Amino acid sequence: MLWNNYLFIIVFLFTAILVLLVYFKNPRKKSNPIIAHQLFNIRIITKKIFIYSILLALALTVYVAIVLGFTIFIGAENRSFYLRDFIPNIVATIAIAFGFEPIRRKLEKITDKFSFVGQYDLGEVTRQLGVSLASSTSLSEALRSMMEALIKAMRLEFSIFFILNNEQNEAKNNRIEVIGAPKEKLVEPFSEKLATYFKALQEPIIREELERDIRENKKIKEVAKGKAAIFMRSISVAMALPVFIKGKLIGIMMMPEKKSGDVFSAQDWRLVSIVLLQTVSIIERKHLCEEDQMKSEFVSIASHELLTPTAVIEGYLSMILDENFVKVDPVVQKYLTRAYASSQRLSRLVKDLLNVSSIESGKLTIISKRFNLKELVKSVQEEVQLKALEKNLKIKFVANVKDPNVWADPERIHQVVYNLVSNAIKYSKTGTIKIELSEENEFIKTSVRDFGIGMSKKDLPHLFEKFFRAQTPETTDIQGTGLGLYISKNIIDLSGGKINVKTKYGKGSVFSFTLPKDKPGDDTKMMQTKI
Repeated sequence: MLWNNYLFIIVFLFTAILVLLVYFKNPRKKSNPIIAHQLFNIRIITKKIFIYSILLALALTVYVAIVLGFTIFIGAENRSFYLRDFIPNIVATIAIAFGFEPIRRKLEKITDKFSFVGQYDLGEVTRQLGVSLASSTSLSEALRSMMEALIKAMRLEFSIFFILNNEQNEAKNNRIEVIGAPKEKLVEPFSEKLATYFKALQEPIIREELERDIRENKKIKEVAKGKAAIFMRSISVAMALPVFIKGKLIGIMMMPEKKSGDVFSAQDWRLVSIVLLQTVSIIERKHLCEEDQMKSEFVSIASHELLTPTAVIEGYLSMILDENFVKVDPVVQKYLTRAYASSQRLSRLVKDLLNVSSIESGKLTIISKRFNLKELVKSVQEEVQLKALEKNLKIKFVANVKDPNVWADPERIHQVVYNLVSNAIKYSKTGTIKIELSEENEFIKTSVRDFGIGMSKKDLPHLFEKFFRAQTPETTDIQGTGLGLYISKNIIDLSGGKINVKTKYGKGSVFSFTLPKDKPGDDTKMMQTKI
């Protein structure tokens, strides 16, 4: 019996040594063990204690199960010492040694989900990013692939990329790509002075170091440095990285602190530098910057050129269909009505493309003034009434507000309401579409509810992206460009409100947006705003 106990201890120690050899066959090549293993990080200590406690328990369980199994299988009598004690221990040793590493990895993945502390394979991250970048056909796609790779590997909450235009040697904000956070988070405008500051610096900026530098140098003369720190704090980012192609600043990527609260390690910095070089190389090789600019310019020019002829066609067809102007044969009138409807769709598309071009170039203009939102919604209801009747849909409008006046651009808000109600009609087969006005603190909320197709959760993060359309069997035959919601969101954001959606697949959707109230005593003078 005593021999069995000694044998157990010897075999278990041998197993432990074998396991450690397997685990440390590729040791981390770092000189300082405290830095290498982050011995002062309580989350990592807790994680390792938890993992190795479970592994030890599993090892003992496997060992006992195998030895006990052999004992029962072979029997208590007529068995040699060799069969009874040696073979089970060898089998248990091999099973524990080879099962240790896969189980450890699985447990680490489970704990990473709760602690946000995890390791990544730098080579695998760059390999997957390379595959994603290879299929990128636009600047936005390439940048989003890069940000997604960094967010996943480094356990970040979000990432922001400010795409810049360099006109006359001045860096100007063109548009923003955001992953993991709503654009409403960008409460502070990204000014040209900030862009120029980042362009002149040409190196990564750490907010903590920037703020410390400002505190230690109270008489600091660099106003831009202070504004950079304020801007970074306002959008909760920890670092900013200017991105250059052939000496030209194309944008600035900003990232927050890690979810775990850990500082960025040397491996993180190496990953960021490799990923940036990888992405810049693809953008440069595919000429995505030039193509992106050319596409925007082409859309702008083409839209402007198409606007006049479409307006003329629409105007003449409207005159012909006017019964007071000329009598038209019923058959001819039928075809002319279809032509007029098509010209209206074309006109709306051209205007949408012009709006997109204005948004991307930062030239979308909002001329705010006082107007009655209730009357505006009624006018939209009258416009779409015929379209709703064609699908046997009813439109119900309820205004639960005492004073329906708001401060915004009536023409732009008309466009937003029209987009939302038209979408509700487009994606509904039966039932009632309800438009409702209600008060919400210092805002008036407009809601459009339908009981149509609805959307899945996976589509929600992309809903307000340019050209995005949910792909489902029900939407295959429904026409659309995917621009309406993108334009509507930008208009509402510029108007000082917010746009939201609640939806459930197969149950319908509720789109709502808020606008600031027109308070008594507000200046009636029109106010112009640009992106």
